[in-house]
Amino acid sequence: MVTCDTGATVSVISLDIIQRYQLHVQDTSEHLLMGDGNPMTITGRIFLTVKLPRKQDRSTSIKALVSPALHEEILWSLKDQISLGLLPENFPNHVKVCTSSILKERDSSSDFEFLKSEFSNVFSDNLSNLSNKSLGRETTIHLRNDVPIRQRQATVT
Repeated sequence: MVTCDTGATVSVISLDIIQRYQLHVQDTSEHLLMGDGNPMTITGRIFLTVKLPRKQDRSTSIKALVSPALHEEILWSLKDQISLGLLPENFPNHVKVCTSSILKERDSSSDFEFLKSEFSNVFSDNLSNLSNKSLGRETTIHLRNDVPIRQRQATVT
């Protein structure tokens, strides 16, 4: 499993993946702190050339630290995601310009009000128009018994 983590400053590969493919790991004295401030055990580093299936014209060299703290996982750093073309180079400041003809007919001062009225299910000044139901079709999530469930992120607002 690959986790793209825009908060990661370096990529990390689990030791079990390294051992399965018998990859050569270099010694390192580098240290790594996890997002919660606790240290992550590092057993070495590896340099890889990565080419994604859908981006055959683009490959990049990646330095990743190796850790037994991950299990069957690769953690891609922000820098490596940009190098692989998964994120724009100016992330997180990427802005797409709306070229819709529907907006060209309106003056800029009323664009937002127009969008709010046209797409009221998306834009709102309050949450009172939301119900407890999803706007999409009903979804069932099936958890596997053979994989441990681990918390990846906790977001508090």
